[in-house]
Amino acid sequence: MTSHPQVDPTYTFVSVSTAKPGKLQELAALASRPGELMDEKIHGVIARQVGIDKERNSVVVWVTVDSKETVYDYLATEEGKEDHGENEDMSAILDTFEMWDLVPFSGRLHTDALSHHHLSHTAHDTHAAHQTHNPHSPQGSLSAHHPWPGPTYTFVSVSTAKPGKLQELAALASRPGELMDEKLDGVIARQVGIDKERNSVVVWVTLDHKKTMDDYLATEEGKRDHGEDIDMSAIIDTFKMYDLVPYSGRF
Repeated sequence: MTSHPQVDPTYTFVSVSTAKPGKLQELAALASRPGELMDEKIHGVIARQVGIDKERNSVVVWVTVDSKETVYDYLATEEGKEDHGENEDMSAILDTFEMWDLVPFSGRLHTDALSHHHLSHTAHDTHAAHQTHNPHSPQGSLSAHHPWPGPTYTFVSVSTAKPGKLQELAALASRPGELMDEKLDGVIARQVGIDKERNSVVVWVTLDHKKTMDDYLATEEGKRDHGEDIDMSAIIDTFKMYDLVPYSGRF
């Protein structure tokens, strides 16, 4: 596989797909493959994850890279088109598909306590040692600040902003994850991104367990940090959230 130098992402893409009846696991496997192949063949893929929301019958793909050109230059090649599955008939598996082109606004991808930097990334020694495939027994190990055998829960939210409120929405959407990350050991990585064309903010946070977040949000401090007392009606237009079990990925 390619090496993964420590760089900051300037582009993230997120897609949400719904599956035809009985095809959710098959869709997750197919949705994982393009990112895995791209990760193996090109520099610039910083981190990626595919997750399943069974209740919504949905698969969410999140990939963050050094630049948008990295992705689109690769997809312009014949190999990239083939790896991306452009010649595959997905009509029997895929029901609906949406995608967001994001500029990272805030986050933490680095997992080293000595290098806990804004939107940083730790290079990994081997592909196999740090790639998760089974959400019930994921592989990988991170540093002492976030001891972790692998994430078992991810939440993704997609919000649209009222006119002229996109930057303000991104700032407000970033704060709960930042506070949770400061106070809990179970937050593995997080990112908030902006899609200006869709007037949207996408929040992605992956954790050791769902219980880590639920227990925190049940406290008065957690409720306050989450902004339950803040009136967002002048800023946020629509909101949708996905509760995900990680299916595959690499950090």
